[in-house]
Amino acid sequence: MRVRATPAFLVRALTLLPKQATRATAAKRNGGIVGIGTAYHAHAQLGRDPEHQLLSKTVTTSRRNHRHGWRYRANVALRTLAGTAGAYGVAALAAAALARILPMARVEAVTTATMIAYLVAPAVTIWAFLARGPWRSVGGVLLAAVLLGGIAWMAGQPA
Repeated sequence: MRVRATPAFLVRALTLLPKQATRATAAKRNGGIVGIGTAYHAHAQLGRDPEHQLLSKTVTTSRRNHRHGWRYRANVALRTLAGTAGAYGVAALAAAALARILPMARVEAVTTATMIAYLVAPAVTIWAFLARGPWRSVGGVLLAAVLLGGIAWMAGQPA
């Protein structure tokens, strides 16, 4: 059974505060920040709110069970694959494409393209973990790889 923190629940929690956990003492504990959550958590820290204990146990238990499922593990595995192998591939293709299209001498173009590729790899890894879903992160990495590979192929061999 989940207990929701409705406004009425929070108002009741504030009215049940004992004298030693008033809003002022809660503000002193939290560096001067006063709010409903501050006083409510100060009250809950005293252990006098069984509903908060039930809520925290329920949330903790549901998070714990959620992280042990196969879907969570597959999500993390796909994102990790996209963030490691995908980032390596995209960075290599970015270096190849940039080395072929930069208007410089061959050695300078390769060096510059490689330095830029070192910035591309962490950006792809971060994006893989920030995407909405695991398939969107894999699709985005593949799309970037196909675009950069196409640019490198169309640019041809460097002169």
